[in-house]
Amino acid sequence: MNLYFAGSSLSESSDWLVQENCNRLFSWVVNKSELDRMVKLKRDGDYSGKLLIDSGAFTAHRQGTEVDVESYIKLLNDYTDCAEAYAQVDTIPGQFGKPKTLEDKMKAPKLSWENYLYMRPQMKEPDKLMPIYHQGEDIKWLHNMLSATFEGSHVAYIGISPANDQPQAAKNDFIAECFNVIKHSSNPKVMTHAYGMTNLRVLETFPFTSADSTSWVLNAVNGSIMYNYRAIGMSEKSKISGHFRGQPPAIQQRMEEELKQRGFSASELETNYRERIRWNIYYLKRWAENYQYKPVHNRRRSLV
Repeated sequence: MNLYFAGSSLSESSDWLVQENCNRLFSWVVNKSELDRMVKLKRDGDYSGKLLIDSGAFTAHRQGTEVDVESYIKLLNDYTDCAEAYAQVDTIPGQFGKPKTLEDKMKAPKLSWENYLYMRPQMKEPDKLMPIYHQGEDIKWLHNMLSATFEGSHVAYIGISPANDQPQAAKNDFIAECFNVIKHSSNPKVMTHAYGMTNLRVLETFPFTSADSTSWVLNAVNGSIMYNYRAIGMSEKSKISGHFRGQPPAIQQRMEEELKQRGFSASELETNYRERIRWNIYYLKRWAENYQYKPVHNRRRSLV
């Protein structure tokens, strides 16, 4: 599993990610200066992780602006030697913070596909450009991505974007439908990327090629660490149910022993969010390195 660490954080945590050669996802709108730095490190041979570039279309949508497609195309071509893949400029329906109309929802995927068709022939490496299929869009657009060919070749990489405002069960059903369509399409071996996916059990259940997550930093700043597939509250401000100090003594002892073996201490994780970031980086990287695909044949089994 190629897990990409997404999201902004401290310069020192960025240094930790470089030291561990962790894969990184950068939004062109939000993280351009950090992306520039990582490209230089790769070209200088000081970093061997993989880079995935996102347009930042959702951030622009939230800010009421638009992504400059021409500038983004230029950046992708300038950095294509260092990027594993990059997202198209997709269209987010409606206006941020306002109810989306049926017309908005029908128009957005059509515009996204038109953007992909506009961008692809201008790419130095067009197979690295990912069209993105969003939860809530008509399934015909996923069929369209899978059946499309360019000079005899299918799309190589597709982004799948579950909706953040949906319960996990609905996300699971959406992902299951996507892979069922892929399996029975003319492009069954297409690579897939899960956008904003933080549920590790779900990632083990579906055959994604890659995924990105901000959970490593969000959990840390909110007072928790990632452990045994879930967030464990460590600091006093953590509102996570299942706080470390509320665990049975035997579990606390087992956790403390494991933390110590890895060079961490529970007391530091309780008081220092930088240490929580460092642990979460370690935890997710180890998970990705030991990833095992565990398909669930009974779709009604709970995934938590």
